[in-house]
This record gives sequence, structure tokens and C-alpha cells, in this order.
Amino acid sequence: MIPITHKRISYESELPRASLESRRLGRGFTLIETLVAIAIVALAVVGPLYTADRAAVAAQLSNEELTASYLAQEGIEYVRALRDNAYLSTYNAYRNTPGANIPAIAWNAFLNTNPVSSCRTGTCSYDPIAGQLSVCTGSCQELYLADGYYTTESGLANAAWTPYTRSIQVQNITPAPPTDAQGNPVDVQAVSTVTWDFHGTPHTVSIAEDLTPWQ
Repeated sequence: MIPITHKRISYESELPRASLESRRLGRGFTLIETLVAIAIVALAVVGPLYTADRAAVAAQLSNEELTASYLAQEGIEYVRALRDNAYLSTYNAYRNTPGANIPAIAWNAFLNTNPVSSCRTGTCSYDPIAGQLSVCTGSCQELYLADGYYTTESGLANAAWTPYTRSIQVQNITPAPPTDAQGNPVDVQAVSTVTWDFHGTPHTVSIAEDLTPWQ
């Protein structure tokens, strides 16, 4: 009788090692995927947020530039109105005077009497509520918004501070134009400049316009 032998094959030493390595590889791959996913999500979120923030900043700056342009143009319009008023006043005074050179007389009054004469030698500010030009001592005053007007009067009710400062000058043009019989240049330039700070950066809007006597 042939004896029967039993051979037992054991996988205990192999299976645990393979299972452990598989679990380790699985955990490492999952971590990398998570980090990559987080990075992709972060880029997807930060990109649009940055773009939206830049767009909001650009829109605010554009709005402030538009306001500054209106304020600068308002200063030019007031100086032009002073010239027109000088002509109308002179016309009413000399219209019955034979041989009176009304445009020349009006132009001389416009250039050489206050407030414009002060703005030819210095810098002036314009207040629409007071309806006048005032010589700036040092730097011009900041503007306040009160009842829809940008004014230099900070003590008004409901006056709110704004970052804008406006300065106005009436300058001689270079090269010098011809002069009239009174020695006045027949062409000057009104310059209205508005400055303000936006996020710590200074900005300027300046408008210039040539003015001549009425003919």
C-alpha cells in the first residue's frame, strides 16, 4: 500500500504583501488626484474673480474720469461765460457811442479786471454755488458734493467730500499772438485741470480752449 502524503501550499506570505503594496499605491494615487483637482478648482475660481475685480476697478476709474472731464469742462464754460458777459456789458454801455470799438473794449475788460486778471498771474478755483473764481492760496481747495453741485464750500448742509480738486488758469499762448491797440494778446488759452487720487495713484484731466475777442 502506497502511503499518501499531503503537500500544503501556503500563500499567506505573498497575499498580505501584495495587498499592502496595492493599498499603498491606491492611497498615493488618490492624494495626487486630490491635489490636482484642488489646483484646477482654485484656478477656475480665482481667474474669474480676478477678472471681475479688475473689471470693477476699471469701471470705477472710468466713472471718475468721466466726472473729472465734466468738472474740467464746467470750468472752461464759466471762463467763456465771463468773456461773453464782458462783451454784453460793454455793448450795452457803448452801443450808442459812435466809433467805439466794442470788441476791443470788452476784451480789455475781460483780461484786465478781476477775476480773470488774477487767474492770469495765478491759479484759481471755481465755485458754481458762489458763481465766482477765487485765487488759490497754495493749492486749490478740494471739491465737495452738495445738492448736486461740486463746490469748494465744505460747510454746506449735506456736503460730502470728493477726491477732486479743480484749478483754472488763463494763459498767454506761446508763441505770442499779435496784440490789439491796448497791448492785449488777441488770443489766450483757458486751462481747466481736475486732479484726484484713485487707489493711491494720482490722475489728471485737463481741458484747454483758445479764447479770442468777439468780432
